[in-house]
Parts: sequence; C-alpha cells; structure tokens
Amino acid sequence: PKGHTHSTTPEAFKAHHVSKFVNGKIPWENQAIIYTENAFPEYRAWLKARGGHTIEVPPLFCENGRDKRYKYQFTKLQMWNLTEWDTIVYTDLDTLVTGDISQLWRSWS
Repeated sequence: PKGHTHSTTPEAFKAHHVSKFVNGKIPWENQAIIYTENAFPEYRAWLKARGGHTIEVPPLFCENGRDKRYKYQFTKLQMWNLTEWDTIVYTDLDTLVTGDISQLWRSWS
C-alpha cells in the first residue's frame, strides 16, 4: 500500500545501517546482521564490503504467527547465543537511528 515500506527489503536494511553509521556514530566494523537460511545475500555483501559482520544462525520458527512474514520472528533471539561478542546492542531493522548511540557500546566497556 501507498506509504508502506516492508522492513525486509535491501533498501530498508541499508537505510537502517546507514542511520547507525551517520547519525548513531557506530563504525561499520561494529555493525552486523543476524540471518538464517542464506537470507539477503546481496545485502550481506553490501554490509561486509563496508566492514560489517554477517552472522548466520539456525532459525527459531514461529509456526502459529498471524502472518507468514512472522515465521522467523523468534530467530533474533539467537543473539543470546553469540557468546564470542563482548557487547551486543540490538536494533530492529525498522528502526532508524536519529542521534548518537555510541554511548551504548561505551557503557558496557
């Protein structure tokens, strides 16, 4: 519908990560996407080319979601298994950062 943008398009991914870089002051090397089942290869290549990370995890399915778009809704919970990272600050892809959020990383150091 007019005025609606689905958050799982490459354009939405790029806008999200560019907002974290430009407005949020988060370097590319501190950004990542958690994905499953070979999702979004073009976008993952775009992020990696800038120094970001791509992290493949097994899916956690939401079989009884009200819409097929929510089938993978729980996969983001896999971030709790990323124990090799010192700090994880999660933002949904439909979030555009409008100000400096770099303090979130510094507060855990």
